[in-house]
Amino acid sequence: MADLTGSLDHALSTTAEVVDGVGSEQWQEKSVCDKWSVRDLVEHLAGGAALTAAVLRGEDAHARPTYEDTSEHELTVQFRQASQAVLLAVEEPGALEQTVRVGMGPVPGSVAAHLALVEAIVHGWDIATSTGQSVRFEEDVVTEALEFSRGMMEQIPPGRSPFAEPFPVGEDASAMEQLLGLLGRDPKA
Repeated sequence: MADLTGSLDHALSTTAEVVDGVGSEQWQEKSVCDKWSVRDLVEHLAGGAALTAAVLRGEDAHARPTYEDTSEHELTVQFRQASQAVLLAVEEPGALEQTVRVGMGPVPGSVAAHLALVEAIVHGWDIATSTGQSVRFEEDVVTEALEFSRGMMEQIPPGRSPFAEPFPVGEDASAMEQLLGLLGRDPKA
């Protein structure tokens, strides 16, 4: 998948399948992300996608939507709707070239879209791992996310990373294992 829209579509739809596979008894379970339940992860993804869509549409969005009173079923619907909104926003002329404001400050729209790509892949894996599901993202999509993440990690000042310390992976690690390790996850979890 050579284009960002195709990569995002693949990552978001693959993660939506994982979210659909969360069992009713698994939503409140602790996830592989320290201090977050499975539901917290899905809320984070849905809110992040909604926020990304808003900033790419040129809206001055400052806060993620919250889903405290939303049922698990409705939360899965909200994630799918927010994912579609991201895809529509990315396809708008000039969306990727404009400057938008995200948590790290002003960035090109393409950076915001790539952040959504990384979030979908990594948190999709987090949810799958936390709920005993398997997930497989296309290698070229993961490689795109890995290359973007490496570049972004170089720009983050020491001690300010929103991720855990990188987890060492072997030289023969797949792109997915490298991405997970870079963002502080044990790929063998």
